[in-house]
Amino acid sequence: MPAIPPWALGRHVTAITIRAFSAAPDGTLTGVGVGAITITGIIDEIDLDEDAGAQNVPPVTSPHESMILVRQSDTYILTEILRSNTGLNILAAAYYATTGTTPNVVRCDYANVNITRAGKTFGFYGLMADYTESIRQGKNTGRLTLMQADVTGDATVGYL
Repeated sequence: MPAIPPWALGRHVTAITIRAFSAAPDGTLTGVGVGAITITGIIDEIDLDEDAGAQNVPPVTSPHESMILVRQSDTYILTEILRSNTGLNILAAAYYATTGTTPNVVRCDYANVNITRAGKTFGFYGLMADYTESIRQGKNTGRLTLMQADVTGDATVGYL
């Protein structure tokens, strides 16, 4: 029976950072806050939903479907364990463009997330689409949803 490769195990995530960006009217992204913030060790879960957008483009002489990939869309949901002793929830700070306890006037639109697992770094730019918190008995969590954005002119997502 083959062994599970170390990179496939969540506990082998060795680094994860997030940096918030705001978009100017001309589309230029500007980093907001103190730069990339390390959130290694407080991430409870990383969900990835990949969606291959396909379209049926058969030749007129064929009665069979011919599905063609026309777009790739990825959505990430990062779940942070909320802590009471720091005064800063990192995913909320990125979503609301805050540094420490001072809120910025404009909420950030985009974020760059880099995840290192087994020596490989996975980079992603995404639109910060949603932030929710779950306050309950036991572990409290914050969830940030990022939807793929082509902010660099090259929407290729993968290992750097």
